[in-house]
Amino acid sequence: MRMFFERPETQAPAAFFVACLLLLNLPNFFWLDSFSPGLLNVTEFVERLLLCLLLSAVFLTLFSSPRWAWRVLWLFCLCWQPLALGVRAMNGVPINATLVGMAMATSPAELRNLAAIIPWPWFAFFVLWNLACWGIWRALRRRPHWRWAWPFRGKVFFFCAAMLALPYVVLPSQSAEPASQAAPSTPAPSPTGSAELWNSFSRADQRVGDIHLSEAFPYELPLAVAQYWQGRRVVEAVRANLPPPPSHDTLAGALPQAEVVVLVIGESSTRNAWHWFNPQAPATTPLLEARSARGEHLFGFARTLAQTNSTREAVPSMLTAQPLVWPDGSPNPHATKSIVSVAAQAGYATAWFSNQAAIGKHDGIIASYAEEAAATAFLNPSSFAEQGSLDEVLLPPLRRHLKDNARAFVVLHTMGSHFDYQHRYPRGFGPYPNSRNAREAYFNSVAYTDKVLDAIIDTLARDGRRAVLVYATDHGETVPGGACAASTASRTTHEAYEAPALVWLSDAYAQAHPAIVEQLRAHQDHPYTVAAVHQTLLDLMRGDAEAPLLDSTALSFARPSRQRDANGREWAPAWVEKFETAMKHNPCFMILKLMPQKTDEK
Repeated sequence: MRMFFERPETQAPAAFFVACLLLLNLPNFFWLDSFSPGLLNVTEFVERLLLCLLLSAVFLTLFSSPRWAWRVLWLFCLCWQPLALGVRAMNGVPINATLVGMAMATSPAELRNLAAIIPWPWFAFFVLWNLACWGIWRALRRRPHWRWAWPFRGKVFFFCAAMLALPYVVLPSQSAEPASQAAPSTPAPSPTGSAELWNSFSRADQRVGDIHLSEAFPYELPLAVAQYWQGRRVVEAVRANLPPPPSHDTLAGALPQAEVVVLVIGESSTRNAWHWFNPQAPATTPLLEARSARGEHLFGFARTLAQTNSTREAVPSMLTAQPLVWPDGSPNPHATKSIVSVAAQAGYATAWFSNQAAIGKHDGIIASYAEEAAATAFLNPSSFAEQGSLDEVLLPPLRRHLKDNARAFVVLHTMGSHFDYQHRYPRGFGPYPNSRNAREAYFNSVAYTDKVLDAIIDTLARDGRRAVLVYATDHGETVPGGACAASTASRTTHEAYEAPALVWLSDAYAQAHPAIVEQLRAHQDHPYTVAAVHQTLLDLMRGDAEAPLLDSTALSFARPSRQRDANGREWAPAWVEKFETAMKHNPCFMILKLMPQKTDEK
């Protein structure tokens, strides 16, 4: 290396230059892939690490004083390097927009509780690391004569710049992204009547910055924050355009009859995998079945259908009669706020606790409804591809919210049985513990949902108030190796539309409203879609399921869905006939959008 130095006395500062370079890139020596947990292969690892080292070296050549170089590195990069290392160690991924959204979109009280579960050694490491950085800065202040001479810095700069430019010279096609992959700026979406609103969520999910640098220290945090705010702007713009629901979709001044209301939104769970609904399935629901056998007020609706096989199109219709997007993906010009705002208007302390992400084209639409709640917590730092948090992470914030509020309305958005199934339950759990077979892992994930639902019900039962719980999944999933002989997970068979749904009532609520109990019991074999959730919650909060509905297409688990004509003959809604026709044609391949006729009502 002597050829780089003009004088021998500069060797010590040059060694410090190399030390800074390596220290700045310490997390990148443990490079992890955001989309595929684990270390990258050797070629990718060397390529990305070399890119980061070259960029860091170019940056360091801007400083002639090692003291000032260290000060800038410490203040802007090294001070939070323990965070980057901790995230890699605990979550298996670099800092990303999902993690930033988890922190930014979670209310302060829940964020404090979340921080409390971080192992204390990481906080100690953070403090000791920064004390060490401060000590190095103090030592450098006693060496004001240290300089990196321009001949040394110039040679390093031009060598590194040439290496960075080499791929663009040799492979000119790599100098720019294809237009279709370029990340456009994200304007605020148009009013909800325009397809621009729908497309804006996809554009907001476009990657900010270079794909390699977005997973590298120290670029990961600023790029993740930019990615989060890109999506956040869309959510805020959407919320600004949403009016409140019309009076007939609210309690309209009526005194709420349920003191505690909990909505649990499932994920990718097919009814056929629930032993409670399908005796041929493995023993996946022993806890719910035990509650039913004990005579608890637990009602399962065995003919419920998902309206679509996409979460972002299914969940909005579960929350409001006028969703942002209909199940067929078309935007709704008359979209309103959701049942969360209705509950807040009625005097409930509202909360939305989610084990999914706060931003992204798959989550942004749903997050716009979550923002209506007074308390929010997004508790999963990982994406669908990683282990992340298990759904039981939702239990502590639920219990705290119930303890702190006399009247509570809570939405729990679970990860359920989303692929990869082995990431959705603890190791060694389920009817097939330690299995690596996809079919058996799916059944294990359903068994874990049974456990989580049982724990939620137990919490409400012990609470003693007039409480109701509604559970429905957004859509189902084709179980690998089932009747349709699917080799992998998919959503193109009848199982993707056969959704589990249930209602549980506390003893106090059931005693106060025996008519509701009888209506729920009588309608368990009626056909419904998961869109019945919204009206069911309204009926349960009112304690009345007999009041006339202005919208003839509205469904509620507490109301009959089967109708009779003037001659007394029973007929099924059109969406039931559509599903049954598809079943006769080919149950192993169907892509449906099951929904009632849209209304133009504002």
